[in-house]
Amino acid sequence: MSFRDSIPKELVTHTIAMCGAVGERWLDSLPSLVRELEERWSINVGKPFPAIEFNYVAGAVDKNDKPVVILMKSSMGFGVDYMMGTHKWHGAAPNDEQLEMALLQLPATFGDY
Repeated sequence: MSFRDSIPKELVTHTIAMCGAVGERWLDSLPSLVRELEERWSINVGKPFPAIEFNYVAGAVDKNDKPVVILMKSSMGFGVDYMMGTHKWHGAAPNDEQLEMALLQLPATFGDY
């Protein structure tokens, strides 16, 4: 089973529905992010918890076999100053001017549109 196949279907579905190509890239980056955390924190990450819809959550053990949990989530509107920290944009589309402002703040995603 691939790492991507181990991610709860609900998380994949919601991430792609809410974030499109950016969400796909985040999902694709999870294996390397998990490996980085394992190395940085000296932990061994297990399978993700099932049926989690909006965050990647998995059990892990540290170097002393103490159980821990990792939680990876995104911040709503992260990277766009007028969208960060508010639920106003959840399910709402920016107008053309707002979209242009957002894309200028997120140059890595500009080619997606």
